[in-house]
Amino acid sequence: VYADFDRAARSYGASLKVIDGLLGECEAEEERSRCFSLMVDCGNNLAASFIKRGEFTKAETACIAVLEIDYENAKALYRAGIAAMEQDKFVESRLALEGLLSNDPENREGVRKLRELQKRENAYKAKEAKMMKNMSRHMFSKSHAATSAPATQVSATAASATQEPEAVSRSGPSSQPTVEETRPENQGPLRALHVRATYASAVTISAIAISLLLSWL
Repeated sequence: VYADFDRAARSYGASLKVIDGLLGECEAEEERSRCFSLMVDCGNNLAASFIKRGEFTKAETACIAVLEIDYENAKALYRAGIAAMEQDKFVESRLALEGLLSNDPENREGVRKLRELQKRENAYKAKEAKMMKNMSRHMFSKSHAATSAPATQVSATAASATQEPEAVSRSGPSSQPTVEETRPENQGPLRALHVRATYASAVTISAIAISLLLSWL
């Protein structure tokens, strides 16, 4: 099954390259409109293939490229919501799904995914709160142990502490992210979902969309 989606992604990518070539030769507005329509279809199918393969970053990029051509496209909004949610990008996922439901409030899949998003977000916040609580307890425990230790132990601890900066300088800073850095809203979100309606020039739109879609192929 995976091989089928891999083949599908390559096929849609090849189709996009052909359409890209044809777009430069289209002079009539009707022909250009048809090319854009084909790009939207191929982009949506490419995003679906990436989602099936678990490549959610690529899927999100493909969806955004489609939204820059048609910012109300239901399939692109829905799949962008899924792709963002699978990366714990709750802000982007909510923007996409709420955009979908603002145009189609009765969309059952959209409603279902929005509920799933809320559950995941609540679980993330609960996990984060638990982690903060454990960190606070650990810090308090170390502080209490230091204040109640014998004088010799305190002296040894102080001596060790004076050597710590040198050890840190040798090993380099910790690569572990802070709790604040792990927040989804601080992970460099793709804000194009939020400002997608600001794109006005069809030429600029096509250039951005093509570059985004083809960058993954």
